[in-house]
Amino acid sequence: MFEFTEEQEALRRHIGDFTRRACTREVARQLDESESYPFEIYAGMAELGWLGLPFPEKYGGLGGSAVDIAILIEELSRAMMAAAQVFGAVIYVGGPVMRIGNEEQRQRFLPPIIRGEMQLALGLTEPDSGSDAAALRTRAVRKGDRYILNGAKMFCSRAHIADYILIAARTDTEAPKHKGISLFLVPTGQPGVQVSLLKKLGIKAIGTCEVALVDAEVPVENRLGEENQGWPSLLTCLAMERFYLAAMCTGALADVLDLATDYAKEREQFGRPIGQFQAIQHKLADIYTDLQAARLLTYQTVWHTEQGNLDPKLGSAAKLFCSEAYMRGAMQGMQIMGGYGYMMEFDMQRHFRDAKLMEIGGGTSEIHRSVIGARLVAD
Repeated sequence: MFEFTEEQEALRRHIGDFTRRACTREVARQLDESESYPFEIYAGMAELGWLGLPFPEKYGGLGGSAVDIAILIEELSRAMMAAAQVFGAVIYVGGPVMRIGNEEQRQRFLPPIIRGEMQLALGLTEPDSGSDAAALRTRAVRKGDRYILNGAKMFCSRAHIADYILIAARTDTEAPKHKGISLFLVPTGQPGVQVSLLKKLGIKAIGTCEVALVDAEVPVENRLGEENQGWPSLLTCLAMERFYLAAMCTGALADVLDLATDYAKEREQFGRPIGQFQAIQHKLADIYTDLQAARLLTYQTVWHTEQGNLDPKLGSAAKLFCSEAYMRGAMQGMQIMGGYGYMMEFDMQRHFRDAKLMEIGGGTSEIHRSVIGARLVAD
């Protein structure tokens, strides 16, 4: 049977202590309503060394495991989905730097990432390529010791506060679409990089942007990995994203259950707490059951990732189930709380808004069902 180590249980408690201080319900509500990036939470994580969890000690990291990372994400999401999202760029951008970057790039980028001194974003999705990510059209043309980038990226989280955006661009237009893609660390504060903040429904503390690249120049030394070899690294990112999002949804669902249970115990109608009515108990039981299943599926996926033998079906199953369980739980929580759940001053409505994105971002539910089904009939 899978068990956490004493060190991992201590990490979970430590994260809980941190979020109770730094990300109270009042803080989470204020960040959401003002659509403000959680810089103080990010700085607190850096101070505790957690931004270095995925990286070797050689670069100032902690050398943590995939299970350690999932625990951090789950507990941060239990406080606020956006608190875990700030860790996302560390995985999405820092991960490729570690895996395919050269030693000079690792030394240049990883220490400031770990210290919390460098903000990052990933630019993959485009206006005309979402689920079919490899159909991207952004072009990078080499001219001497530089590349000239032209194109557009859509739904780029954190780009408005990022120092660098990891841009996937096509460097060979004659190659098949999964070939000819290269990765570039593009500085945001330079001519030719235009970032526009978008208005959205949920996870408002993490800004989502459109990025326009107009003759943006990038030095060759900012290309990660070999030219035309970027897609395999992106696939690794997407595989890790599935357990990352599953852990996020699991943590957030735990908070949904807490909120709904507390309300059911306190709210009285017809002379007794509504939690004494079977109809309410059944809704709570459904949320609890989904939570236990989501947590087991998440950590099964994480364990296989750590062992290096993750079946893509399992990764897709984890993201699919956990995101839909979170959506179901948020809807049931709204129903339990009735009119109060619909009010902006209560946190259940934030879960309702945040949960919907989890069924879309990181691969829609339809895409993950297709991945699972196609592999089942092919195996």
